Amino acid sequence: MLSCLQLIATPTAQPLADALGVIKDMYHKQLRKVPTTAPLDFVPESWKKMVVTPSGIDRQYYEFCALCELKGTLRSGDIWVKGSRRYKNFDDYLIPKKDFDKLVPLVTTACTCGFS
Repeated sequence: MLSCLQLIATPTAQPLADALGVIKDMYHKQLRKVPTTAPLDFVPESWKKMVVTPSGIDRQYYEFCALCELKGTLRSGDIWVKGSRRYKNFDDYLIPKKDFDKLVPLVTTACTCGFS
């Protein structure tokens, strides 16, 4: 799934995007262990005990935590999927700047003429 989707993150969600990149690399390189340099900033406190163990980072919990966090960040718009209709960039919902600039004089004219 991660190799098929093109995920783009805001700076807030960048640690999660980096973690998803690590997971994708682990599958491509067929690694069994999570690298010690893997990002952990996205892991909530409630997951820490399961993800970070005395023997290192638990792979299954690391992946599961990353995918659970991905669900929330997709819903919030902090990560979006390129080409998606439902999980697209928030800016795509807004009026393009050039169209907005054309509308501004019309709105100011309407307001000075007494229209609400």
